[in-house]
Amino acid sequence: MGRRDGRYTLDGLVELDESFFGAPKEGGCRGRGTSKNKVLVGLSLTAEGKPRHVRFKVLPRIDRTHLEQAIGEMVAPGAMVKTDGLRSYLSLGGKGFIHQRIIAKDQDILEELRWLHVTVSNAKALIGGTYHGLGRQGGKHLQAYLDEYAYRFGRRHRPDLIFDRCVLAVATCPIWTYRDIVDTKTVCMKSKLQAA
Repeated sequence: MGRRDGRYTLDGLVELDESFFGAPKEGGCRGRGTSKNKVLVGLSLTAEGKPRHVRFKVLPRIDRTHLEQAIGEMVAPGAMVKTDGLRSYLSLGGKGFIHQRIIAKDQDILEELRWLHVTVSNAKALIGGTYHGLGRQGGKHLQAYLDEYAYRFGRRHRPDLIFDRCVLAVATCPIWTYRDIVDTKTVCMKSKLQAA
């Protein structure tokens, strides 16, 4: 599912924000200093402001280097990108995007990026309900869970085709073992993806 969605980029009006997935740790930090899994979320909107497609990218850190690389992979050049006031987003205007930076109170940010926050809440509910959280491994499969959610979200208007499309994706994909999925150090993931 992630491979299929990876063929497309978000375009038009795109909302970007970072989110944090995982159970809270006692005595841990909140916000961007948390030890939870850090995720960049991108949501494209229609001209009427309705959500179209969503992408998630699990990142090791929320900093300019990681954000710029992830945004370059998930958003089409020339897109209108709407973000909060995080300084790491400041360079987006020089990277081929039209950048709209929102500096506002928490309540205003929630309203400005409303659909993005609704989408993230639904993804967290899916992980908590379907997978019963991230488990002891703390997010080993988080990117796969988020890829599944994004795949289904983008095809939500045609639920009758989701199963057929999944079967086609599995049938045309090379064979992946569990080790291929979780052990990226010993397997050449790039060659597997190119074969898909």
